[in-house]
Amino acid sequence: MVAFQESSLSGETLNIGNLHNRTTILALAEKIKLLTQSQSSIKFVDPMKKYGNLYMEGGEKLANTVKAHQLIGHSPPANLTETLDRIHSYYLGLR
Repeated sequence: MVAFQESSLSGETLNIGNLHNRTTILALAEKIKLLTQSQSSIKFVDPMKKYGNLYMEGGEKLANTVKAHQLIGHSPPANLTETLDRIHSYYLGLR
């Protein structure tokens, strides 16, 4: 984000995801529960009931960082596990 902000680019849309981090929301929730040792339950919510008839689920969403790499040299710095560990450590440090 900083590299993009500091560049001279304007009006561009970049995907800064990581194709190697493919996962489901359920698998992500389970990883977070394990990492944080949470006793929380995972609840499944029908998005149509929550958001109404205008809710529309997108198709498969995959990160593609080719454009970001070409324009600003961005390559994803960490995999999902490393990223979750960093976020968790950050929030533990706020306590």
